[in-house]
Amino acid sequence: MPTPNMSPSQPSVPQTLMPDSSSGDSNKMILWLLIGLVIVVALVGGIYLFLSKQQTSAPKSQITPLQTPVTLPQENLENDLRSIDVEGEIDSDFTPVDQDLGQL
Repeated sequence: MPTPNMSPSQPSVPQTLMPDSSSGDSNKMILWLLIGLVIVVALVGGIYLFLSKQQTSAPKSQITPLQTPVTLPQENLENDLRSIDVEGEIDSDFTPVDQDLGQL
């Protein structure tokens, strides 16, 4: 008769060591990430070089030469300078301000 404290015996299962597949999977993932990174860097570099070559190989015929500015004779400049009335305008500009200050 079995004793009440004892449990029925369980069949023993031999334990086999399984290789740790998580480290192999992580190594493969790192390898794929590095390959992807190299491909992305190569694509960005290729696009940059392609666009920079297009800008430098622009046809030179489209560039127009700069026109030299037309200079006025000095007499015209002196006449324009004499026609400006600076003295009379200054006093007339401040007349309303002087009246407002006088009312304070």
